[in-house]
Amino acid sequence: MNKFTLEKLKILTKLKPNDSDNERRKKTLNFLLFWIEILTAILCIFSLIIVFLGLAQGSIDEVLFLLIGSFIMFIAIGVIFWMNNITKRNYASYTFLLILTIVIMFTDTPMQLVEGRGLLTLTLPIIISSFILKPRYSIIVAVVVTGFITIFSLTLAIVPNIAAIVIYFILALIMWFSANNLERSLNYAKEKKFQIQNARKNIDIYRDIFSHDMANIFQNVRSSVGLLVDASEKNLNINKSIVMKNLVEQSIRGSELIKNVKKLFQIDSFGENMQIIDSYNALLLSVEKIKKFYLRKDIIIEVDSISKNYNLLGNLLLFDVFDIILTNAVEHNLNEKIEISIRISNIKQDNHRFIKFEFIDNGIGISNEMKQALIQTDLEEPEAERSTGIGLLLANTIIKSFRGRISIENTVENDSSKGSNFIIIFPEVS
Repeated sequence: MNKFTLEKLKILTKLKPNDSDNERRKKTLNFLLFWIEILTAILCIFSLIIVFLGLAQGSIDEVLFLLIGSFIMFIAIGVIFWMNNITKRNYASYTFLLILTIVIMFTDTPMQLVEGRGLLTLTLPIIISSFILKPRYSIIVAVVVTGFITIFSLTLAIVPNIAAIVIYFILALIMWFSANNLERSLNYAKEKKFQIQNARKNIDIYRDIFSHDMANIFQNVRSSVGLLVDASEKNLNINKSIVMKNLVEQSIRGSELIKNVKKLFQIDSFGENMQIIDSYNALLLSVEKIKKFYLRKDIIIEVDSISKNYNLLGNLLLFDVFDIILTNAVEHNLNEKIEISIRISNIKQDNHRFIKFEFIDNGIGISNEMKQALIQTDLEEPEAERSTGIGLLLANTIIKSFRGRISIENTVENDSSKGSNFIIIFPEVS
């Protein structure tokens, strides 16, 4: 075998922790077929040597039978191996189990099968079926085998060995139970490994975004402090109250940033406390909070809603979503008068009702590239995520945990500089 063949064989037979159930079963069958192929090849060569050297003596017929049988088995196993790797279905597994069962039956006399002495060797198909097919197939194989033996017994007018059949079924149940638990354990371990890997990746991304946001806050603080120092040293006339308010705002931003990072790691635990939330009143509370926080800014926030009853399944993190979206609309706005229009409506999609929130601002707008970065949810593009900030990443993650979705459009079509429309859609509950 050349290196390429060995590498290909390794891929087809080596089990990996992240293999799906179907991949694991196919690789298990490949592994069995490979070693059976090796054994049949050795048996075939051994029989051939005995025939050519004339060592068979009086048992030439048996040796020829062994030679022909092992050669046929070699070809059959090769065909099954080929079938197993060109189709996604389980035809190869069914064929292998059928051939294996027939071969085992032919190793015993009819009376041994009927009396139950051959059932012990027939446990092999049960064991193998529970690993190359779903665990329940061990029961199916037991039913088929005992059914065949029962019919065969009745044709010979002999009562089958009931005790042996009962033991056979008990073994089948044990294999089904064991294989089922093993499969669940493997899936649980695989899921936990994925969660750990995902958590590690997210921690790295959160760290980068946190560093980016903190650097911005420190830069603003440094600028304000520098302005105060220059004013003191050069006797410049500046509005110190505005500078001090900016320092206070930056300290609050830093505190909120730390809280948001903490909440990112607590979303899963919050998800265990889902309840019906009055989203309309939650929004009004966030609006009042934003107005009080930005007292020195001229902010107009209008809420346009036909109804006041908009319930969704969520938790207290909904307040954070509204706070973050509104804060983003205020912070990224260079106008003297900041205008935010909020529209709430019901929509119907695929016979399901949803609540639609639209946050329309007159800010600086968002480029198409940035829109894609802001609504990224799988954290597969860390560079893009660094530009979103912890706040919007948190909002996006919370929305997803509520089975909602977010999109961003231009306030004016084809002109991203005229403001943005953040659209959030949640499933509605009655």
